Amino acid sequence: MPTIDIFPMGQIDDFLAYRLACCLEERFLFKFQVQRTQPFPRFAYNNIKKQYFAPAILKKTKNIRSEGSGYAIGLVDVDIYGISNNFIIGETNVSDGVALVSLCRLKPDFYGHSSDDDVLFQRALKECIHELSHAMGLKHCYNRICVMHYSTNIFDIDKKRNLLCSECLRRMKEKVGHPQGKKADDTLS
Repeated sequence: MPTIDIFPMGQIDDFLAYRLACCLEERFLFKFQVQRTQPFPRFAYNNIKKQYFAPAILKKTKNIRSEGSGYAIGLVDVDIYGISNNFIIGETNVSDGVALVSLCRLKPDFYGHSSDDDVLFQRALKECIHELSHAMGLKHCYNRICVMHYSTNIFDIDKKRNLLCSECLRRMKEKVGHPQGKKADDTLS
């Protein structure tokens, strides 16, 4: 069974990273290992946009992942953007098995609300499951409450559950040989 590395980058709270690792282990049935915090790659910063370029951070995540780890996910606390997007929450390189999630736009205070660690955790968990499922070969889902549903805004993320629907669970079984989660009744209908 492969290990999945979690790489905090920047000012990620250790408690949040370890809490995510525990919940992700339960969902994927893989061992998750939180690695030491990494600095941001300076070359990923775009001074004009005041954001970090996600594909560059993904490349760093790929290069620092542990020997023998099956997948890796980077956690960042800065605003990121992609090739054709002004901003993104997460990004995945399927061929390399690496994913990235930014906490920046998942924080309630980004939208002018009070800081709430539980809301941040739930959003981060959904996005980590979503991006890692992409890394394992899953595509977006049309079921609006499935974690693999494409989110266009924070409200979409809040509406989703942190589980795969039955169709995505079936596809996950085909891709990695076991269900995402311990019980079949943990799925969405």
